[in-house]
Amino acid sequence: MPTETPHNDTLFIEKGSGERLGPLHGTVEADRVILEAIHEIAAGDVLIHRRSDQADARLTVTEPGFQPEIGNVPAHYEARVTRAE
Repeated sequence: MPTETPHNDTLFIEKGSGERLGPLHGTVEADRVILEAIHEIAAGDVLIHRRSDQADARLTVTEPGFQPEIGNVPAHYEARVTRAE
C-alpha cells in the first residue's frame, strides 16, 4: 500500500454490535486516525489502538472521513476521534 505516510500503528475496529475487525494499519494522531479502508467505519465505532508499551487506547469515531482512491494513493479513512472512556 504505497502512501506518503507510513502506517506504523496497529488498530482494530469495534462495531456497535460487538463485532471486532482487524488488525489494520494506520497512523494515530491527537484527534485523527488515518487508516486503511479495508473495512467500513462509521460514527460511533470504536478504534482500538494496540500499543506495546501501554494499555490499549479506545478511540470513538466522530467523523469517518472516507477518502477515495486518487492516483497511486489508495482509498483510506481520515477519521476524527475522541478518547473513549
